[in-house]
Amino acid sequence: MLEFVKKQVYRKPFIVYTLSLLVVCTLVCSLLFQLTLNSQLEQIKQDSLKEFENAQNNIGFNIQKIDSYFLGLYSEQNRRILKDFMRFFGNDAETYIMKRIVEVSGDEAETSFIEDIKNFVRSNQYSISQILFLTSKNSNIITYGTNGISQVRFRIPNRSGIKNDISLGYNYTKKILQPGDMSETLGEVSFLVRAQAIFGNINKNPIVHVAVMSKDGELYFGADDTMKEQFRRIYDSEKTSGRIGSGFFQEMHYNVYTSEQYGFKMVSLVSYGAIINQNRSIFLFYIFGILFIFISITLLIATRMSFDAKYLSLITKAIDKAKSGKFVKIDIKKRKDEFSIIARKLNDMSEQLEEHIQKEYILKLKQKEAEMKTLQQQINPHFLYNTLEVIRSHAMVNNDESVADAVFNLGGMLREVVKNKDVITIGNELDILTKYLKIMEFKFSGKFYYQIDVDHEIRAMETVKFWMQPLVENFFVHGFDRSCDYNLLLISGKIYENEVMFQIINNGEKIEPDRLEAINGWLAATEKENTDNSSIGLINVYTRLRFFYGDGLKMKLNNNEEAGITISISIWRGDEHVPVADSR
Repeated sequence: MLEFVKKQVYRKPFIVYTLSLLVVCTLVCSLLFQLTLNSQLEQIKQDSLKEFENAQNNIGFNIQKIDSYFLGLYSEQNRRILKDFMRFFGNDAETYIMKRIVEVSGDEAETSFIEDIKNFVRSNQYSISQILFLTSKNSNIITYGTNGISQVRFRIPNRSGIKNDISLGYNYTKKILQPGDMSETLGEVSFLVRAQAIFGNINKNPIVHVAVMSKDGELYFGADDTMKEQFRRIYDSEKTSGRIGSGFFQEMHYNVYTSEQYGFKMVSLVSYGAIINQNRSIFLFYIFGILFIFISITLLIATRMSFDAKYLSLITKAIDKAKSGKFVKIDIKKRKDEFSIIARKLNDMSEQLEEHIQKEYILKLKQKEAEMKTLQQQINPHFLYNTLEVIRSHAMVNNDESVADAVFNLGGMLREVVKNKDVITIGNELDILTKYLKIMEFKFSGKFYYQIDVDHEIRAMETVKFWMQPLVENFFVHGFDRSCDYNLLLISGKIYENEVMFQIINNGEKIEPDRLEAINGWLAATEKENTDNSSIGLINVYTRLRFFYGDGLKMKLNNNEEAGITISISIWRGDEHVPVADSR
């Protein structure tokens, strides 16, 4: 296992690899820690913002209810309650009762502003703890307990002003206008909404400390004695977010949300240590996971280096013996790396020295033979073209134009096929196909008809050479009916958005359903091995097209309803198709 430690060539790299891996694992672990902390902080920020918005909505909801109540109080249908409100507003208890006795009679006696406002408070689940009725001289106060008990106090001396103390709740003040003359102000009514009704649902996360402060810096809700100092410092800093404290686990992150409309601030404060403790299972998973990866990779490197070190020892021993003229064959086993190359070279060294002259001689003979074959390949096509041209000339002399045309098409087709250029345009491929179809038209005169309809834009596209003819030839081999006087072949090529669709349609014999399904299955999953020798030509064409166009090539065979089959070839162009194969 530790064989590599004995060799300096492996010892130093192992130390470098191990230290580098340790640094990478540490950085990855730190990054995961930071991402998790940031994610938790962002979640806490979003939750706190939602709680802050809910508090503002609670205040706005209560204000809306109060405004709606007073709007209804001045309506015609509530004029009796409004009159009773005017008797109550600014008067002492004796005056209020006397006015009710003198001015109220009949069913109007049942109308009471004090009862009506109590019903309003009850409908709001006693979220209002106090209503203060202020005139220029004195005040009346109605207080409500959460149990529904109310208390009315008359003729209380005016305070210098209404203080919005967030520790008691939120004060909302409305001006009282003179009925019949809305320009005259009689006084004010101040509603004190309970703080619990506004902020009671915040601070649901046990690791987050939340405090609500008034504009004057008075502290309410969730601030115990140990945290008050931190909240004071945050308030005085006038920042919307930041950090306080020292040390990673003691350092705390805060967010401040200010309500300019309602005059309060909400501060959320959480320590990094609390976040880590709450999510310790995740952080432990990171630590042990990274540690497992580090140990596994280190062991893998050590095993590989030890294996290579042992093999290097075998090579050095073989070299030492070779110096004395003793050649030892090294067991290559299943190695496929540089060591196997060195071992193979050493094994072949003795044989190469003995056979060097003979190999040089054979190599020269094979080179001459290759030159002769190349010369023959250059001569044979020219000889074939010349011979076909002679036959065509004799046919023209004898006025046999159909034979002359067939020979001309055959010669042109062979000339295109044997050219070295493997990538041509669709238009060139159609020219080769047309020559082949004219030959078949000559062979089956009066029994075969064809039509080619391919868009002009498609003809300029590049493709591999000689793939249409093998597909068409299948029709003459498997589907052509010699007894029929109307064998038809249609070749079409159309562009549909980013797709080019070729279809080769005939009216010959259909393919058996089982065999058709097997062929289409192979075409849909190219990694499967094709065992159907009868379709080897089709599979060969598909393989060449697939290599050239890549995943953008699809091919499928279908039986037509009445007779024959349709071969569909779909090529996905994208914005501008670039073939997978090298077209050079």
